[in-house]
Amino acid sequence: MSTLSVLPYFPFRLVRIIKQTVSTDSDILKLTAVPDQGFSPKCHVCGSKTQRIHSQEKRSIRDLDICSTRVWINCSYRKIVCMPCNRIVVEDLEFFEPYSRVTRRL
Repeated sequence: MSTLSVLPYFPFRLVRIIKQTVSTDSDILKLTAVPDQGFSPKCHVCGSKTQRIHSQEKRSIRDLDICSTRVWINCSYRKIVCMPCNRIVVEDLEFFEPYSRVTRRL
């Protein structure tokens, strides 16, 4: 089993990659990411920070290939209550759009 890490290729500052799994038979790399608790959630609409968490969700997000290996990021994210916007929004994690299934790098 390889102990190589692909984390240097994923410089996302608002999430932590907590797990990586490589499927050699199907050439797929799966990463598991969670929001970094060191940062306050930020509204993707107005950019204001909040501590009010409404719910937590998960989504599989497609990222750039590494050589011929497809990369999927299983990302947990929070829905927050934004007081200035007066609504519930998805937090801004900076590497994907709020309702997108691909990263901004694609």
